[in-house]
Amino acid sequence: PVSARVAALGEACVALSDLGSDGVFHNPAALGWISNEHSASFSYASWIADTKHYGASYAYNSPFGVLGLNAVLFDFGTMQRTEFAPGNRVYNLLGEFKADGLALGLSYSRKLTTQFSFGVTLKYVRETIDTYSASNILFDGGVLYYTGVGSWRIAASLQHFGTETQYIADQFK
Repeated sequence: PVSARVAALGEACVALSDLGSDGVFHNPAALGWISNEHSASFSYASWIADTKHYGASYAYNSPFGVLGLNAVLFDFGTMQRTEFAPGNRVYNLLGEFKADGLALGLSYSRKLTTQFSFGVTLKYVRETIDTYSASNILFDGGVLYYTGVGSWRIAASLQHFGTETQYIADQFK
């Protein structure tokens, strides 16, 4: 999760409309509920095994809808490159390598009525490990509807929808 609040909620936040620009990471339709002209968020988390997670988002509330930019970087850190030593139960150290993942997104959201909003995000994603990398263009979409019964909401989000890509010699979605 990109923010502490979303982490505390166990990432159960698709129907939240008060996340500000952070909403783009969970449901792009949440951007449509931003009332300020500008909204920005930056986060950093140091995780286990020396991994690091960075996130940033910005949203601009224009007369024709909300435009957003976002970026997520996950740095896996530096790892030792090893090689199995034949005839022994040890590995030879051959140096170090790095791995990371990056996602850059452009979003549009609009509140169509006082109860309904939609949003879409187009993302470029890339993962690298040592000299190998894979990249793709992905799509996120979402809707958010206030039912009018108390604070009940209905929301849906489709994330990371895209075509297959190839990483080293293996295809994956």
